[in-house]
Amino acid sequence: MSHQLSFRYAILKGYIQGEADVMNIIDRIASSEQIKQMLLIQVTSNMEQAMKELGYLEYDHPEIAVTMKTKDEINVMLNMAREIVKAFRLEGILHKIEGAEIFKVIMARKREVLDFQSVIKPLTVDETMYHIPWLEKDKDRIDFIQERAKIVTFDCGNDIFEEGDEPKGIYIIISGMVKTYFIPKSHLYEAFRQKYPGMEDKMWLKIGRGITAQKIREHLSYEDWNYKMQLELYNMHIRDIPKNTKIGIYDESVTYVILIHGAVEDCLSRKLYKAPFLIPITCHRVKEY
Repeated sequence: MSHQLSFRYAILKGYIQGEADVMNIIDRIASSEQIKQMLLIQVTSNMEQAMKELGYLEYDHPEIAVTMKTKDEINVMLNMAREIVKAFRLEGILHKIEGAEIFKVIMARKREVLDFQSVIKPLTVDETMYHIPWLEKDKDRIDFIQERAKIVTFDCGNDIFEEGDEPKGIYIIISGMVKTYFIPKSHLYEAFRQKYPGMEDKMWLKIGRGITAQKIREHLSYEDWNYKMQLELYNMHIRDIPKNTKIGIYDESVTYVILIHGAVEDCLSRKLYKAPFLIPITCHRVKEY
């Protein structure tokens, strides 16, 4: 039974990822604007239906979702390691023999994943908090956040929030796509400003990496997604724009500038950019809008 459910989960997850990849390259598939819109509507509809099915599956069998996600992440890391070794061999950093030995180790680990235990027990709510990067497994921070946080359960199809709504806090998914851990905005601000000043930057860094990965995909060839994207993501930093201040953004050390929250105005062209947005390299100075 677990094998059948795992297989179903893998098909749904792969289908959703495939549709997401198609959305990123629709501009290259069709030159007609009308055809692009038709494809976009169809792909979006297919994704929503598949995500709904995936949500039901994760809700009914959270242990299957945890197991499959764990396997997927292990494979992602192993594939990335393989791409890095391949790139280092081509650049002459690694000798051919050394590269071959490392490849053997990577392939051995991939075979071990195939024999991975069929079911992994999902984390409890308390355990989940220790896996949130910006809390850094710090017990004091976790205890403080949990003081006013609460568990909120949604049925599939319920709206959690809509784009443009004033944020009331953040939701951390703890089971499937419908069970969340809600942390009020006021409690977060208290943690950021009074208790743990550096925590806000760490939270935005985590959010920024997710947004940046999506935006970079739109500007990298498919073959470069794993290796080059990881290099970009691990060399990023968060920068806040003070009110009524103009700042320079692109220089010789910057490849991409991604706006992840709010809106800015190009000081020269007066163009308005709203998050999430990859700011063009022709823009040199911006101010908060």
